[in-house]
Amino acid sequence: MPAEQTLLFLDIQGVLSIPHQPNAQPYPQDAAAPWGAVRGSKELISAIAWADWIAPLWISSFGSQALVWNDWAQTQRWAIAYPLPDHQSARAEAAFPKAKQDAKCLAARWCSRRWPHRIVWIEDGFSAIAKAWAAENPKLHLVSTCPFEARSNSDRTGLAEWNIEKIRAALSLETLIPVDP
Repeated sequence: MPAEQTLLFLDIQGVLSIPHQPNAQPYPQDAAAPWGAVRGSKELISAIAWADWIAPLWISSFGSQALVWNDWAQTQRWAIAYPLPDHQSARAEAAFPKAKQDAKCLAARWCSRRWPHRIVWIEDGFSAIAKAWAAENPKLHLVSTCPFEARSNSDRTGLAEWNIEKIRAALSLETLIPVDP
């Protein structure tokens, strides 16, 4: 187990769910699988849930519907970081005015404002505002599942061979996660 706790922001669309990606191998035998779930998504959620050094939060436009993913993976439900409730959003904008043009980055900054340890954010692409925050915050590690942004030769977005080791390393996970090539 790593010595330091890790706060994780995990997106769904473009990471765990790719509804129309050609050649993706969803969970055809699992009728309970969320729409577009890619191979490895259930195993990743489970591995994160078992890792007591990771404090996971959903940062997805799915909002509270993200909890369906925990239910499917049979894990404890995680807190929702995005979207922020209206009463928190106004306070977050006042605290982080440079981030208010990017609601996800604003939510991540707000939810991590008192976190003293490492932060990992897994997303299918990051805004310039999020990248600027990472450049000024050595605790923040961005992991993109967008092959273009990550300079991968692959054309596969989401969990895939080209990025799963980066994800496992960022989270200090030893568990193998089966993914598509």
